[in-house]
Amino acid sequence: MKKYLRLITTFTLMVIAAGAYYWQTSILHESEHVHYHAGFKVYIDNVLQDYSGYQYMNYTPCSQHNKKKSPEEEQIEKAHLHENVGDVVHTHRSGAVWGDLFTNIKANFPSDKKIVGYIDGRRVEEIMSTPIEAYTTAIILIGESDATRSAEIVPKIHIEEVEKRSELCGS
Repeated sequence: MKKYLRLITTFTLMVIAAGAYYWQTSILHESEHVHYHAGFKVYIDNVLQDYSGYQYMNYTPCSQHNKKKSPEEEQIEKAHLHENVGDVVHTHRSGAVWGDLFTNIKANFPSDKKIVGYIDGRRVEEIMSTPIEAYTTAIILIGESDATRSAEIVPKIHIEEVEKRSELCGS
């Protein structure tokens, strides 16, 4: 009888431990709120690109963080733009990379031109797979662009102003 009681106790403890692990990794992770911003500029053949048009914007409110989302909505949450501000990216998922932004805004870069990326003036390899980090600036030079542009930044004060006035995705 004691043997069965120990077996039932052990099994019960294993079920409780598995439930706690699931709750911690799944449910808590789903409700984790990630929200930060970064600046960016893209030059193609030395011409600054303008991503402030309505066709690049996300119009879905970011306040619905705990709602179950489709894979497409999850992708958009990684990196998007709001309110006709074309140089500040909004990020709502850990691990978002610069390529996510350009995928989501459907920016098409010439495939025959070299892409060179910089983060806060430092050259990085594979800019499109480089993580987006809060308050940094990515400068992306495509084709024949002036390398001195790599030192440009989107001022942190501008990024903070966008955060403060954002109607759809404020802090």
